[in-house]
Formats: sequence, structure tokens, C-alpha cells
Amino acid sequence: MMQSGSDHEVVVDCRDLEAFAVEILTAADVQSSVAAQWSAALVWADLRGVESHGVSRLPQYVAALRTGEINAAPQWSTWGDGAVAILDADRAPGVSAMLHGIDTAMDIAERLHIGWCSIRNMGHGGAIGYIAELGARRGMAIIAISASIPTMAYHGTNVPALGTNPLAIAFPTASDPLVLDMSTATAAYGKILLARAAGLSVPAGWGLDSKGAQTTDPNAIMTLLPVGGTKGSGLSLMMECLASVMTGNALVARALEDPAHGVAPVFNAVVVAIEIGAFGEQGVIREDAERLRREVHRLPAAVGVEEILLPGERGQRLLIQRRSAGIPIVRGTWQKLMALAAHLSVTPPPQRCG
Repeated sequence: MMQSGSDHEVVVDCRDLEAFAVEILTAADVQSSVAAQWSAALVWADLRGVESHGVSRLPQYVAALRTGEINAAPQWSTWGDGAVAILDADRAPGVSAMLHGIDTAMDIAERLHIGWCSIRNMGHGGAIGYIAELGARRGMAIIAISASIPTMAYHGTNVPALGTNPLAIAFPTASDPLVLDMSTATAAYGKILLARAAGLSVPAGWGLDSKGAQTTDPNAIMTLLPVGGTKGSGLSLMMECLASVMTGNALVARALEDPAHGVAPVFNAVVVAIEIGAFGEQGVIREDAERLRREVHRLPAAVGVEEILLPGERGQRLLIQRRSAGIPIVRGTWQKLMALAAHLSVTPPPQRCG
């Protein structure tokens, strides 16, 4: 958790915030339908408390659109055979590419019980738990991963060697899906950006400075650290194999071979859809998952723990709360959004003091 400070300045209704994000993206020449998809994913992250992947990313995304790092008018292509499809996204916005990927994977799974869609050359995928949850709400088990250029150390080194590659797994139940959404870094880079915007320090163990020493100053962090040491870096490495090496778009090896020039900041991803009904009666499987939830909830809590929660439950509760009470925006993020809105001649959303 980021350290101290009064983080929140304003609160914005989620619908107003989503409409604002759509206006920002369309003003940056993004097609209205794509802007709507993208904005829905950003606000979903903010609603669930994943502010590192919410509207705070808009300045970064608009800058990437201006430089061509993200392509507002991609010409993507898809090929494959059997249960496998490969999508070259032509640097499309990551959310659009992954939505296309999950639709493709689920279409295959409806025919063959399992569908695998690899996505190469896309923009930043954002909160990939959004994609996984969408699929689970449509009744399938979903695995989604994303791979990027080096920003995280390999365990035992103090230089960028791997991406902070996130993993999301979602499973349908008789109620809300279970949704695991995690980074292979101790903290996602977006959390570093949030700490900078809020003027807060971060815990030791999040990152290293330019000399390879641990620091709690988010402005000094140059390299992120893997979660769980060898486990986080090993998982990230294998995800690079599955999402990048296997699609002929190896990001890490090329970047390490030529550190001075590296590779373009693109992302790769994989979405796997599994038709749970192929393994038995779907209703029974979903109810068994619900039984698992109930039994875990009944476990005795350790000292200092108020409640046992399963993956995705904290975020779902926060989503319900913030849909009613509004989304809090940190002061530094709000200022950057207002500067961006002024630059693009977009009217700020209504807000009230938090």
C-alpha cells in the first residue's frame, strides 16, 4: 500500500467519468465505438479500486496515440487453425485487441470446447481482469495474460529484464465470477505513477533506482521487482514464451540483445476460453464453484483478519459502492486530466469535493 497523505480530492460519478473518457479519446481521433470500449474498461478498473489501470492512464494513452505507439486506425489480421487463432493487432488499443481476442477464443470454444487466441503487436492491455470477467459472465472459464518489454528485474539482477506481465483467471459460479487479476511484479507500474501523482512514497521492495538500489521514492524507481522473487520472475519469463516467443514477436530477447535501441513499446497477449460444459453439467460445475466460495468464507480468520475474501470479491464490493457513491480521483491525477481536457478542448466532468 502507498504510504500516507491525503490522496483524494474529488469524486466523480462513474457515468460522467466514462463519458468524459470517451470525449477525451474521440478528441484524440479514436473512433467513437473504440473509445466507448476503451473507456468502459478504464472506468471498470476505477470502480474496482484498480486506479493504476483506470482513467489515470488517459494522458499516457493520448501521448501514445500522438506518437503512433498506439494506432487509432489499425488494420489487423487473423489467421490460425483448429483451436488456435493468431491476431496481429497492428498496434491497436489493447482493450480493443483483447476484446476481439476473447470473442475469437470463445467462438472457437463454442465449436471445439477450448479456444486459444494469441494477440501480437497491440497497445497496453490495461486491466486484463476486465476481459477475463466478461468471458466468465458469458459462462466460460478464461485465462488471459499479457507480455511487454522489460521494466522488471529478473530475480538476482538489478536491471530491467522482463515485463511486469499480468495474469487474469476468471471462473463462472452461481453468482459473481471468481476473478484473479495480478501482476508478476510486486506492484504494477501504474501504482508507481499513482504514487508520483499523489506525492506519496511507496513500500520498500517495489522498485530499484538507477543504481540498482531499493528505494521508496516513486520518482526514483527505474526498475520494478518481481513478486515472490524467483516465482514472479519465472512466471513472467514463461508468459513471455507463451505470448511473445510463440507468436514470432519476441520482445525480451530483442530488447536484451540491443539495450541501446530495444524494441518498440508494444504488447502481446493470450486469451484462452474453456467451455466448462464440456467437462460436465454446467449448472453443477457453477454450483460447485459457489460451494467452494462458501466453504472458504467459513474458514477461521487469522488474528487481525476481519474477513476471508476470494479473488475478485473485494473489487466487486467496491464496484457496487462506487457506482452509487462515485469514483475518487487523486489530486495529481485530477490535475493531469484537467490539463489534458483543456489541451483537447473537452469539458471536465461534473464533480464534488471528496
